[in-house]
Amino acid sequence: MNNLFTLASNEVTAGSVFYLNSIFGTVGGVLGGTGPELLGTLFKVFNTTVLALGSLIVTYTTVASILMTAHEGEALGKKFHTMWIPIRTVMGIAALIPTATGYSYLQIGLMWIIIQGVGAADTLWSTTVDYVASGQSTIPNPPGGVNPLLQSQLGQLFQGLVCQAAVRAKYGSGYFCSDNSSNPFCTANDTLSIVPGSSQVKNGVYQMGPGGVCGSLTLGDSTEVGQAKNQAFSQIVSTFGTLANQFVGIDYAYTVFLNTPAGTPPSPPSWVTDYCNANNLSGALCDPQTFSSDFPVPSPTNANESKRTVTDLYWQYGLSTIAGGNFLSTAASLYTGLVGAAMTTSNSSNNLLKEVQEQAKSTGWIFAGSYFYYLAKANNKIETNVGSIPVNMPDIASLPKQPEKALTPATQTLVDFIAESSAPGQDLGVGTACNSKKFAAFNPACRAIVEYWLRNLSGSSRANITQNPVITAQGFGDRLLSVVTWSVITLFTINLLGGIAGGVWLGVGPLVAAAVTFSQTLVPIAMFFLFIILGLGLTLAVYTPMIPYILFTFGAINWLIATIETMIAAPLVAIGLLHPEGHEMWGQAEKALMLILNIFLRPTLMVFGMIAGMLMSFTVVMMINYAFLNVVHMVSPNSGVLEIIFFMVLYTILFTTAMNKCFDLIHLIPDKTMRWIGGGAEQFGEAGGLEKISGAMEKGGTKAESGIGGGVTGAGRTGKISEGIGKRKKGQAGRGAGGGVGGPPGGGGGGGPPAVPPPA
Repeated sequence: MNNLFTLASNEVTAGSVFYLNSIFGTVGGVLGGTGPELLGTLFKVFNTTVLALGSLIVTYTTVASILMTAHEGEALGKKFHTMWIPIRTVMGIAALIPTATGYSYLQIGLMWIIIQGVGAADTLWSTTVDYVASGQSTIPNPPGGVNPLLQSQLGQLFQGLVCQAAVRAKYGSGYFCSDNSSNPFCTANDTLSIVPGSSQVKNGVYQMGPGGVCGSLTLGDSTEVGQAKNQAFSQIVSTFGTLANQFVGIDYAYTVFLNTPAGTPPSPPSWVTDYCNANNLSGALCDPQTFSSDFPVPSPTNANESKRTVTDLYWQYGLSTIAGGNFLSTAASLYTGLVGAAMTTSNSSNNLLKEVQEQAKSTGWIFAGSYFYYLAKANNKIETNVGSIPVNMPDIASLPKQPEKALTPATQTLVDFIAESSAPGQDLGVGTACNSKKFAAFNPACRAIVEYWLRNLSGSSRANITQNPVITAQGFGDRLLSVVTWSVITLFTINLLGGIAGGVWLGVGPLVAAAVTFSQTLVPIAMFFLFIILGLGLTLAVYTPMIPYILFTFGAINWLIATIETMIAAPLVAIGLLHPEGHEMWGQAEKALMLILNIFLRPTLMVFGMIAGMLMSFTVVMMINYAFLNVVHMVSPNSGVLEIIFFMVLYTILFTTAMNKCFDLIHLIPDKTMRWIGGGAEQFGEAGGLEKISGAMEKGGTKAESGIGGGVTGAGRTGKISEGIGKRKKGQAGRGAGGGVGGPPGGGGGGGPPAVPPPA
């Protein structure tokens, strides 16, 4: 029989069709292969038995029709349908007749429908693979539409260009090029050009400032994507460079204004006058004395001193009208547009899925869960390539002159201000988790730890996720396990050495005893927290990335179970068709239609569920991050160390549970979709299988924790044994000396009775 959809190339040898054949063997002309024919043989007997039962129903229908015709004077009587009863009788008997392979014609027809469902799912899966492999992104845009990492890196590029503009400025002594006019950098006219051969491009790197002292930008290669990057870089460097020159000029003009000698009428720049007019400081009030306290010149040692100068004066009245608002966001959109388009159209898109694209398509839908990791990693790699630029910034201390040293942090202040003011919807804005009044000294460290934990676990501490959260969590779990491994080794060594030291030098010095006591007190406390980290690390590194695969695999297993159920129920469907009562056309087999439609759609809906779960995971993590820290702050505004630690543990549990819920769509969509057209919800228990695996992992983790704890405390026991040996030696020496008093003359201490060893 012809297929309505094209099956994956390896379906018959390694895909779902192969597994169907390995169960059912040959099914008419629909399913062929080398599978065992046991079920076909059994079905031949079963179908013959049901055919005999069907014959009895036909006999009953015939006799009842004759009697009702005679009694009511109408063909087949008033109860039986004159057209559909004969048709259903013929179809029902024909559907039950066994073929040469043992399967009835109805079973062959149902298997054909199942194979068409496989083909439909293969087509959907192939489309998904091609979409991602071509470079298309499945990652939603962050709030504001701009990747915050890219915007931050563009801010670094702008800092370098401001530094370069300050070096190049010739406003008088103190500026590099004013004091080094013969320097090749100062005589070049192409400092904003990234074309190979220009004075600032060396080995594919655009160097800002003389010798790259202000930073560097690595240019793209000769590929289509690399050339798209260079096209974007050329426009961005030219635009940013013009703004950088303007920034340096504004700073110089403002410095001159503030340093106007006393008694000399000041001549404020036009943008300073605009500020004065807007703030009722016109005339004599618009002078350096008014500005010097509120708006100091940017300082190279403390950027915070000039924050208002940069944001409220330089930017609002000097640069914003020229820059046109958030120029970083505009540049980011230009870059992602050009590079993203090139990656989409390029035949050499460099992503992980590209390497296994044909293999993923050829094995068909049933292994879609196995390739989830490739889908996620491919998009992460694409997003990393599109959503970042290779820019490096130098240490401010290495800059040669005061202006660039001052303007580099001032530019950072401006960049941070623009990023904060253009990133709405990042969180609730109520508060953060680390504002304790009782433990104020802990707050900076607390913020750093919480920021690190959330950013490395979910991709961001705010609602701007740009990496697949499952992959991000897996990497963080690996790092947590590394921390546990090295910490256990360290604690084991400390405890062992401390115990040995206590045994060897017991009673010699109080510092040694204190150190031993401290180590043996510290280790159990440290192990308590390491046990927690171990559990979290195992969950994130091993369990979380396997959720899509586990659920999809259980879904595929349950699809095979549903297929077996369908084939076994097929003869009963024919019996329902033969039954003279019920639906006019389908008799008692009406409900079977919904079940057949479900088995046809289930593979396709499972693929839909996995892709929807992947997309939903971004949304759910952004939703959690939007409010989590604020809720923590409201629940516990004065959190201490322990509270913060367990809030982070709670966040990890919340994250993992959310991932479970997202990928539950793999079975929830095929289970419940049929309700919309009157079918019942199917429950195959995929989630239960996942819970069993999770429980087994939890038990394994508990045993691992017990093993680690036993190993480390075993080292402590070794130390205590050493201490006991030391005590016994001292006791033996003391008793020996005492025994020597009563010994014979000349015998010394050895003449006394032997000391009784203490009980072990």
